[in-house]
Amino acid sequence: MPGITLSIAPTPAFETVEGRPCRVWVGVTPDGIPVKLWIAVIQPQTDDPKELAAFDRVLRALPTAERRLMSFDTRLVT
Repeated sequence: MPGITLSIAPTPAFETVEGRPCRVWVGVTPDGIPVKLWIAVIQPQTDDPKELAAFDRVLRALPTAERRLMSFDTRLVT
């Protein structure tokens, strides 16, 4: 089956895509082309409890969502 192989890494950012929160991942193709991915679900393809536990530990260790504070001058908002 033809396909593409990507090397990806998570960012701490989350964005909403079609109403679903997605973690933003960045990566690169084998040819060096940068890519950005919005991933809502990751499911390991195993039933092995040890592998599932190891995957869960790694996934939970990822950086948490960024929080950005903004202030608005309400006098300028109509």
